[in-house]
Amino acid sequence: MSNSKKNVEAGPIIARCAEADEKTPLKTRPVTLGGVTSQAAMVRIVTCIVSLAEGYDGAIFGAVATSLVTEFNLTPSTLGFLASLVNMACFVGSPIAGFLMNFIGRKTLLMWVCLIIATGSLMQALAPNVYYLGAGRFILGLGMGMGMTTVTVYVAEVSPKKIRGLLTSLEEIFINIGMTMAFFVSWLFLGPAGIDWRHAMLLGVILPLFAASMMPWSFTPESPRYHLLCGRLDEARLCMRNLGIPDDEAEQTINAWSNPSGGASEQSQSVHSMLNTHKRPLLLAIGVAVSVAASGISPLHNLMPYVLASKMPEEEALRISTIISTLKFLVLIPMCGYFLDYAGRKPLLCCSSSMFAAAAVFVGMAFHNGLSGEIIAVGYGVILCSYSAGMGPAVWPYIAEVLPTLVRGGGTGVSLMCGRIVATIWMFAFPVLFAWQQVAPFYIAALSCLAAFVFFYGNWTPETTQKTLEEIQEAI
Repeated sequence: MSNSKKNVEAGPIIARCAEADEKTPLKTRPVTLGGVTSQAAMVRIVTCIVSLAEGYDGAIFGAVATSLVTEFNLTPSTLGFLASLVNMACFVGSPIAGFLMNFIGRKTLLMWVCLIIATGSLMQALAPNVYYLGAGRFILGLGMGMGMTTVTVYVAEVSPKKIRGLLTSLEEIFINIGMTMAFFVSWLFLGPAGIDWRHAMLLGVILPLFAASMMPWSFTPESPRYHLLCGRLDEARLCMRNLGIPDDEAEQTINAWSNPSGGASEQSQSVHSMLNTHKRPLLLAIGVAVSVAASGISPLHNLMPYVLASKMPEEEALRISTIISTLKFLVLIPMCGYFLDYAGRKPLLCCSSSMFAAAAVFVGMAFHNGLSGEIIAVGYGVILCSYSAGMGPAVWPYIAEVLPTLVRGGGTGVSLMCGRIVATIWMFAFPVLFAWQQVAPFYIAALSCLAAFVFFYGNWTPETTQKTLEEIQEAI
């Protein structure tokens, strides 16, 4: 098929989409503010609010865990089960989102994700008993799993190649801001103000509802590559122009999809054939997701106040957790703003995993030797900051980048699902291991990070920085 404005040949996915629109005349390049168009700004605002909500609602449970143990009479295993429910639901929600986004679109799915997150948060806050609390956490996790998958794919597909690392890693930045907010709000409510923990959880309902209210409007665009999947080349070209993607990069993408040897022509393949064709990028994405989750960052961060409260008063543990979480966020800024796009994904993954392992050993030894809570907090801070120095921001762009557009939605969902399975095991086991031997979870985390370093360092993990999504596929 020639490089024209005709629609690509219909396949299984196109058949479920609306008929391609009439040719859309290209308009002049939209006005920008600081080089960012209004539609590009809207994408970043909406997705950042969603990530902020995910971070807050994910961390608020750990921030009030000590109060929950008292109110609901929780054992370590029950606390671990409730903590793991979000991750358990995430590995259900991630693949669901991965496949749904090819049918209803990235934008529409993201709106439903926000409503699901708000529902789960409300159920948590109003829970009269542990069963209702568990149900709320499962619904919350379902929305968070769908949200992480959708945001990762959506942002990767609407971002220019030169700053795709920064824009995709904004998810990690705002998840961490949300976590910091959760610890800070809990410290205010449970500490000086003495307000009930339910009020802290209720705040988690506002953010996703606000994001959902912004999605139906026309100034929040659909992904141009979703238009391509539906056979709407002209809409995709216009969408990329409105998003501020350079003309040469846009035309390179359009050419790839107009070429019968790739792009949309692959849609006629069977699922089995597509899996075989894209087996290497799928395994690579899954490997990265699992390696990062195996570090134990999910319980280490979310249950940080619970761990530190074993060595100091709860109010002091929440205050220090807020400080550590803020420092972790500050480390993310230069990593996402410069190093991720210019130093590369692979060097950051290697450095981060090695520093994480060393810090985890230090904290384990500090617990073993009965050192003070302040010393343990310092080591804990190094663990979380080392994660922010590489594994945290790099995982989001890397997974989306190594997967071809045709399977990016489903592949990202499956990759994050596999990572969430590992995170679920960690969240359940962490309180039990910590109650048995305080050093155990930290030494296990260190070993996992050493294994991750070997995986990241190997030749099977290529660099993806400063390449278009189509160029990356040629290199894998």
